[in-house]
Amino acid sequence: MAKKHKINIMVASTVYHNCDLLLQICGILNTYGYHVINSEYGTLHPPLGMNNTDACIAAVAECDIFSGIINPIYSTGITHQEFQQAIVVNKPRKYIAHSFIVFQEKL
Repeated sequence: MAKKHKINIMVASTVYHNCDLLLQICGILNTYGYHVINSEYGTLHPPLGMNNTDACIAAVAECDIFSGIINPIYSTGITHQEFQQAIVVNKPRKYIAHSFIVFQEKL
């Protein structure tokens, strides 16, 4: 019997003030059988010679599904670059937004 492939889901989010929530989301996805790709969760490690930003952007290509969390501290940092890369490589994308985000209804 062939071994079932785990679906790689990348969870991108700004970590500041949301570490506990982010780790809970990653843990829940893991218990449902997904292989979670996330630096804070400890499953995204930059290869030798690659900085964190480049490693995060490169990891988008390795995931089967890209999931993003938009919170009030969202900016145009690494998370935004990951979002843009997911669009460029046309990964299936799912986003959730904090209720304080005023443009969430337009996403």
